[in-house]
Amino acid sequence: MAQSAAEPLKSVRLEFPDNDKVRALCGAHSEHLKLIEKRLGVQIGLRGGQIVVATAEEARLRLAEGLLKELYDLVVEGYPLYLEDVDQATKLA
Repeated sequence: MAQSAAEPLKSVRLEFPDNDKVRALCGAHSEHLKLIEKRLGVQIGLRGGQIVVATAEEARLRLAEGLLKELYDLVVEGYPLYLEDVDQATKLA
């Protein structure tokens, strides 16, 4: 999945209001984000309550954006998010 120089990266910035919930979403040492990056072929950056997703493909960008929003909603509802949950979610995305 090499990216050519002709394909500029598209990005989306997601802002979440609760930094504690964002930390739960990201997992220990950002392991959840790293898994999403690997499985969906995107780049994810984190700064405070903001998550930036970047990729050359619009479809992958929207897929990752939707997945992150859904996982955040689960955390807000009190669901304890584990790496296995994120793994399964990426397979269903």
